Amino acid sequence: MLQLGARYGQEKLESGLMGKEELEVDEFWYAYVDIDESGNITDGVVGNNIMPTKQYDYFFFLEDNIDLMDYKVELEGYKARLIKN
Repeated sequence: MLQLGARYGQEKLESGLMGKEELEVDEFWYAYVDIDESGNITDGVVGNNIMPTKQYDYFFFLEDNIDLMDYKVELEGYKARLIKN
């Protein structure tokens, strides 16, 4: 199961499962994506130590590397979720 979004880290901090010393850059994969009106990913980058070269619409923390073309973004109000096609 993918854990994504800023909420993942926040939940671990609130539950006491993660302290500052445990935050490692290499632990997460990051996905920056742009989407069309249907939520299909039109552009994006993913990696575990990346710096995007432009502004993207959405940003996700991931536990593993993924193929962005296998996913789409689902919007629920102001929350975005990355879901498998």
